[in-house]
Amino acid sequence: MALVGSAAGGLEHLRPQLVEPLVAAGHTVAVSLTPTAAIWLHHLGEIPLLEAITGLPVRWAPRLPGETHGRILRRTCRPSYRLRRAGVELLYGDHIWPLAEPRSTVDSRPLPWAAISAALTRLSGTSPEGRSAG
Repeated sequence: MALVGSAAGGLEHLRPQLVEPLVAAGHTVAVSLTPTAAIWLHHLGEIPLLEAITGLPVRWAPRLPGETHGRILRRTCRPSYRLRRAGVELLYGDHIWPLAEPRSTVDSRPLPWAAISAALTRLSGTSPEGRSAG
């Protein structure tokens, strides 16, 4: 699974609440971070821990125009307005994460890690061992 972490509340729980359970379930997890998220996790000492648990480097540095980006799949370059049509599932709703008005409260609730992990496993279409789930 490819996981992208951004600088938002709950990021500090990414490893213990999402990455470790996914790896324990047999998934290979590659972590990429936005530059600000990388600074946050570096400050907390999380980047080497993420690399140790995944066995992969944590990517966060932007590439320069002349640097190779590897193989790009056309389906990953779709405009954001086509997310739902491309099969993106947003996890929200009172049963998962009741929303509050921005800046209306100090939110200390844990993120719905179990729902996130279940959705990732379901949407990946494969079991942790890489076999087709269907």
